[in-house]
Amino acid sequence: MNSYSLSLILSPDQNEEAVKKLLGEIEEIVKKDKGEWGEVEEWGKRKLSYSIKNRTEGYYFFLHFKVAPKIISEIKQKLKLKEEILRILFGKVYK
Repeated sequence: MNSYSLSLILSPDQNEEAVKKLLGEIEEIVKKDKGEWGEVEEWGKRKLSYSIKNRTEGYYFFLHFKVAPKIISEIKQKLKLKEEILRILFGKVYK
C-alpha cells in the first residue's frame, strides 16, 4: 500500500450534507480494499486564482489515505462523474 493525498476543490454552493456524502463515498472505496483512511483537512471556501466552470470560489479539502495503486483509478473514475467537483489532484506521498 502507498500513501496518497487527494486535493479536492468543490463548488462553493454545496451544503454540508452533500460534502459528507461525497467524503463518505471516497472513504468507502478506500476501506473496501483494506486501505487506511487518514486525515481530512478542510480549508473552507477560498477565492480561485482563475475561473473554473464559471466559478470564482471553491471549497477546498485535502484527504490523506493509504491504498493499493489500482484503487486510485477507481477513485478518479468516480470523482470525474461528480458535477460538484471543480478540480481533483492526486499526489503520492514519499516518506
